[in-house]
Amino acid sequence: MLGTDYQPSEVGISRTCRGENHAPLRPAVAPANHEEDVRPQPRVALVVDDEGLIRWTLRQRLSAAGFSVLEAENGLDAVDAFLAQRVSIVVVDLALPDLDGLGVLSRIKEVDPTCPVILMTAFGSPEARATAVRLGAAGFVSKPFDLDEMALLVARSARP
Repeated sequence: MLGTDYQPSEVGISRTCRGENHAPLRPAVAPANHEEDVRPQPRVALVVDDEGLIRWTLRQRLSAAGFSVLEAENGLDAVDAFLAQRVSIVVVDLALPDLDGLGVLSRIKEVDPTCPVILMTAFGSPEARATAVRLGAAGFVSKPFDLDEMALLVARSARP
């Protein structure tokens, strides 16, 4: 057992060891050669739908899958959110009140052609699907969709 106060100053330990049960010791400051935090950052999904229940449901499921989730209720807010923060994937409804899902897809691909975008819709037409593919959509999902299948598609399509 160690003495009453053990403080190895040469290693910069932040807690004093008194021999009792306590939280593990950790350095008070990062070592000088530590250049950056190497912990993996959560992937960020941007969910865009004018229906709050769809956004809430996807946020809950994608959060459980390890994503940090941003939300937008219209296309213009989605583009603003995309420009403000790097996202791993965008899931966007086709029918939005201002800028539709195809417009959001087009603007995102102009800024970052590598960002995967999944379109979802209850009113999909073959023409809309073809346009989405031509613009570079990573997926086109019909509503109602299976939540687990959507989460799997998002996880597989998202960039790190």
